[in-house]
Amino acid sequence: MEEQEKNLCSPCLSLFTCLDPNDLCPFCYQERERHEKRGGKCLVKSSALKQLVTVFESRGPQRMIARHYAGGRSYLSKSIAAYMSAYWIDQGKPLPDCVVPLSLPWYEKRRLSGNPHSALAENCSFFFACPCVPILKHRIFKTEQTGGRCHFSYRPTTSSYSYHEWFKWVKKNRQSVEDQNVLLIALDQGDLTALIEAAECLQEEYPKSVSALTFI
Repeated sequence: MEEQEKNLCSPCLSLFTCLDPNDLCPFCYQERERHEKRGGKCLVKSSALKQLVTVFESRGPQRMIARHYAGGRSYLSKSIAAYMSAYWIDQGKPLPDCVVPLSLPWYEKRRLSGNPHSALAENCSFFFACPCVPILKHRIFKTEQTGGRCHFSYRPTTSSYSYHEWFKWVKKNRQSVEDQNVLLIALDQGDLTALIEAAECLQEEYPKSVSALTFI
């Protein structure tokens, strides 16, 4: 973290302040005003996620660092993971029994390496002194629209039918998280639905709890 701070100017450092949970929803760490747009409903509270903890606001120098990291500057992973782990511990959260990186659909689809969530999870597992269990991946389906009904299909997209891709969470291997406190790791909240779906998939392994931790 000290090395990262040397790369920031004084004005940026003054904005590098962690979120105050007292001003946020205790379940999703979002401003309560956002709930009003959903009719006062918190998506995390009514989901399989026990809690979603976010370290920084998604703006300013934090957003810039996250963007650089996602853009390929992998050397930032240790600094980002250090902030995430330190904030989790500082908030008095229980240490996880294992961490699970969030999968990314376009990495699975294109068979790319270097999922940014995976590197963060590996570094967080070091700081938390617990194993990193890459148990999730995306399964890609193509749907065929005919007569207003949707059919699953694995036929090529060169067909005359209209295909729509969607992603389902599946267990990547047989590593078990049964009876463990699982912590999902992601760079940002991004699509909150993806974090919730991942937690629901992990519930099939009967963990004690599933929480999530993001940088922004």
